[in-house]
Amino acid sequence: MRTVRPLSQDGRIFAASARYEWNDVGALNAGTEDTGYRITGSYIDQSADGHWGWAIGVASMSSPTQAERWEAWGYPDVFEEPGGNLTTNGSRPTRSPVWA
Repeated sequence: MRTVRPLSQDGRIFAASARYEWNDVGALNAGTEDTGYRITGSYIDQSADGHWGWAIGVASMSSPTQAERWEAWGYPDVFEEPGGNLTTNGSRPTRSPVWA
């Protein structure tokens, strides 16, 4: 990885980026959001005589994703019981925020 070199640039550089995102399952839990954003910006410049240079970068992100999960347990071993029923002994559906 090579870092930016402000004194190697020909002039002032400003770059910005913004993205909006949304979750297709909605806000599943109370107090959560189904939308988020990502914002970045950078500024590169140097002094008039070219002896000093600087680079400033800023990034901010809010990406609250959520997931629906279903856990099951207690399957019988089909190798020990050929032709046996594949039933569960229990299950747990959950809805949880996944913080990115």
